[in-house]
Amino acid sequence: MKTEKDLFNYYKRQCNKKRVTCYKVQAENANGWPDLFLAYKGRVFLVELKSPAKTGRLSERQKIIHNTLRLQGVNVYVSESKESADEIIAKITDVQPT
Repeated sequence: MKTEKDLFNYYKRQCNKKRVTCYKVQAENANGWPDLFLAYKGRVFLVELKSPAKTGRLSERQKIIHNTLRLQGVNVYVSESKESADEIIAKITDVQPT
């Protein structure tokens, strides 16, 4: 896996297996918004994808947006590998009974 697109496709496959809703986000007039929306049993995560080849870095705008979202209690993650994808999907599917 070398590209962000490869990583996105991996997320789609893995989320489908776990019944996690996974959408690519295209936010109008909001540069720096995370790439993915994940939802599972009332939990929502936003995920910024970066190339597994380690060529991508968070822009200053992305850092600001992510921090703003986190201050609002939103779960925001940066993912750049299959391993990080698996960890994030495991976090969202680990729902404790109420």
